[in-house]
Amino acid sequence: MALYQEVEPLQYIEKLSHIEENDIQIDNQVDNGKLGEYQILYSYHQKVFALTVYIDDMLPPQFETQNKTILINEKVSPKELVKNIEDDSKTKVYFPKEYVFDKEKTYKVVVVVEDSYGNKTEKNAYVQVQAKDEQPPVVSGLTPITLLIGDEIDLKKDVVVKDNHDDSPTLTIDDSQLNIRKIGEYEVYYHVKDVSGNEDTFTRKVEVLSQYDNREAIKDGIKTCYLTFDDGPSQNTKEILDILDEYQIKATFFVTGTSPQHFHYIKEAYQKGHTIGLHTYSHDYEYIYSSLKNYISDLNKIKDVVYQQIGKNVDFIRFPGGSSNLVSKKYNDGIMTRLTKKSLIWVISIMIGLLLMVMGRVLKL
Repeated sequence: MALYQEVEPLQYIEKLSHIEENDIQIDNQVDNGKLGEYQILYSYHQKVFALTVYIDDMLPPQFETQNKTILINEKVSPKELVKNIEDDSKTKVYFPKEYVFDKEKTYKVVVVVEDSYGNKTEKNAYVQVQAKDEQPPVVSGLTPITLLIGDEIDLKKDVVVKDNHDDSPTLTIDDSQLNIRKIGEYEVYYHVKDVSGNEDTFTRKVEVLSQYDNREAIKDGIKTCYLTFDDGPSQNTKEILDILDEYQIKATFFVTGTSPQHFHYIKEAYQKGHTIGLHTYSHDYEYIYSSLKNYISDLNKIKDVVYQQIGKNVDFIRFPGGSSNLVSKKYNDGIMTRLTKKSLIWVISIMIGLLLMVMGRVLKL
């Protein structure tokens, strides 16, 4: 039987007199969507008869062709001329005859895709033969980069170099004009060269901003300043709260657990309308930046303290030393990259939770 062909067990039974179809019990074990050998069991008067059914692939493969440009006498694999092969069994790709690409012209070739059951499809593809390679490699992924002073930068990330003949063209990056510790706009140059000597240079823009630069802070001519306090609560928190009250200013306090005797100021700041954020419990660089596990454990510890004081969970965080600090590298190279990615996942999860909450309220209404 062909793959996906409908199986009708009764059609395999010869018509016999004095036998009603309803008297025959049928156990159809055939899966017509999967290649293989199956059985149909027929039971009649306590006797069982087995019929073996083979599901074969009778459909030829489907695929698309793609053309290729080569140099004189270069070899071409038939697999290079096909893409998006679709079939229910394993396939092989081949030329029905040998081709020699020894002249500068466009060759029309036949490529065959055959499956495990002998079904095959033939299509035409074209191979353009050139006497000399005159096309340089191309570079993609050179999107402009914006970073803050001190941020780590990987100039090779997402950059792809391709050449029509050379599988391994050389890439040289000139970042001599770039200074990631100074505000400004810079250019980085990507020079590529293939085995035939063709070369080209591409430019990438890099902008370095201040740690305090926020282009979204200016709206309708009004500048916004966010006032934050780290490393508290402490003996200074009371005085800070009094000054904020005097000028009717609201701030954000990123708190730690280093002064338990002052935890009550967390509650007082929250009741006065200030925002509470998390700054880890210990603020111990060596401990929190030694592993993701330690950081999360330490963060959850201060999160519990805040919950005890204000009765709600807080999801605002600030990394000790800053999100682009270089201190963490001393204890665990690359941990800030992993932590910032994990923080992004937290933010997305929180936004989804808030959206579901709002949707729930709307549905109730």
